[in-house]
Amino acid sequence: MGRAAETARIIAETARVPHSKDDRFTDRDYGPWTGYSEFTVAGRWGSPDQAPGVEPTAAILARARPALDAVLDSIPGGPVAIVTHDAVIRALLADLDPARSRPSDPPGCWNHLTRTQGTWTVEEVDQKPVLANLSAPARRDQRSW
Repeated sequence: MGRAAETARIIAETARVPHSKDDRFTDRDYGPWTGYSEFTVAGRWGSPDQAPGVEPTAAILARARPALDAVLDSIPGGPVAIVTHDAVIRALLADLDPARSRPSDPPGCWNHLTRTQGTWTVEEVDQKPVLANLSAPARRDQRSW
């Protein structure tokens, strides 16, 4: 969660806008599987969704979906950037646009959503940021919680 908070801080400072933390966007609770890689959990249970003690997708949506509207409502005229984790992003995108295939959600990607008259539209998914410092070595994270 520290990386998400740091990313939000950097975005806010670069855009010269205030930022805040909203616990409703906190990563999924992986319970006893916290610290294990996605590969390990999926190898044992088929997917993190099937592992005992992992926060169900419905619970993620119950907290994050209302927060999405609340954040946008709190900043009339937007735009708004929300920095969160893959489990939250995947749940929200699937809820907002069930017909769209599941995004791969690579680390560091961004997704573009719009809301018009209360209706959300998923415009783009899995977009990669343009990096200012291309001389830094690329790093591929193994997903672990």
